[in-house]
Amino acid sequence: MGAGASSHPDYADEHAAIAAGKTTEEIEAWKASQATAANDPAGYLGWRSAAVAATPPPVPELEEGADLQKESADMMHTVVDALKTNPVFLGEGPPVPALINPDADWSGFAHWLGARVAAANALGGPRMRVCWSGTMKELGRMPRWPQDAAHILDVEELCKTWAAKQDEKGKVDGRAMCISLFSHRWEHPNIDPKEAHPDTPDGTKAKALAKYGSNGTCPIFHPHHIFDYFMWIDYAGIHQDDPRECVTGIAKLPAYISCCIEMIFYFTDKYEARAWTRLERCVAYTFAQSPLFVFIDENYASGDSGATKALDIDALVAAHPAVFKKDEKTGGMLMEVKDPNAEDASITDPKDRKIIADLLNVIQTSTPLCPAMKMAMAASGSSEIQASAFLQFGSTFMPVDTEHWKVDSEKNHAILERRHTEAKFEGFKGGDNADKVEVTA
Repeated sequence: MGAGASSHPDYADEHAAIAAGKTTEEIEAWKASQATAANDPAGYLGWRSAAVAATPPPVPELEEGADLQKESADMMHTVVDALKTNPVFLGEGPPVPALINPDADWSGFAHWLGARVAAANALGGPRMRVCWSGTMKELGRMPRWPQDAAHILDVEELCKTWAAKQDEKGKVDGRAMCISLFSHRWEHPNIDPKEAHPDTPDGTKAKALAKYGSNGTCPIFHPHHIFDYFMWIDYAGIHQDDPRECVTGIAKLPAYISCCIEMIFYFTDKYEARAWTRLERCVAYTFAQSPLFVFIDENYASGDSGATKALDIDALVAAHPAVFKKDEKTGGMLMEVKDPNAEDASITDPKDRKIIADLLNVIQTSTPLCPAMKMAMAASGSSEIQASAFLQFGSTFMPVDTEHWKVDSEKNHAILERRHTEAKFEGFKGGDNADKVEVTA
């Protein structure tokens, strides 16, 4: 589904549009946007189109004797060495306390992130690619690499484009930049990549990510700063058809995540027990800038403006006691860290066990890049403590960000209240028709 009549039914029928109160200028503007979309399917990206990833060449045949397992191991070795020695990765992250200020200067962020992404790209293998949250809204689905290359952004180019366009406070269109890792269990996993699909037929996850980006909020910076969200999604960031690009891309996962600010996880009953989602949480806990994992689920984007009620932490803990628990000190929700290669960890392709084991070794032999974990190491008085000292399966609990949901639900509730008020006002102006006004949410 792209930009078309189905996206704007009020405009598709001109007579109905006029009857609904649309002006001739609005209808003509809509027609012009449809013509533009037909000629340029990715035109909705606006200035972001300068960062669209290069279209990849056709998938080549694997040469005889190709050893993809060795290529994957070599890439992991390169990544580990960089994460341990490259000053770009070991340097301090954005100064969060200073950026919280209402008049904070974000102008250095794109440069800091761009240097990090450039270092990751310089390791060889696939470049880092993300999706703009608005793309999920436009397409109604997650884009797939390489078929949807025109809708997927090269992060290094995105940072350059942002830095060139940002205002004196480092914002574009009033928003700061954020790169998020999206962790989820595929709805239809399959060894055959042509049969596998990450989302539901009606794009439930895509709708949630579109809503997340549309809101643009973050509880840490609320209400002074909102964000333009870009997501690293495996379906778009890892080559789905090229075996070599796929294994080397997976091997670079720690490097990609080191360029992400946060992890968003889409919770379902089957999410926690998935080997790959367990691994993503372990990698993000060690290498992403924020150790807080943002909770969303199928209810996040429900209704006209998304969820309008805060999460019930007690209900979630009661429903999933093997996954979550409540922090007795803060009242917040915690998620247990479990072994991605444990017997209860489900996996589609058993051969992936070796890759997961190798990536776990990377995690447990690398210095944590997460600022919160660095602070914990400094407090312990030793800079030699490894990630494994903080990441103990069965006893380490990751803090879950449910405040994001709360902030967004309050914003969505305000939107609905405003619509109700406007609808009632329009009904009042209608005189005899006032009692016929219907408001749906």
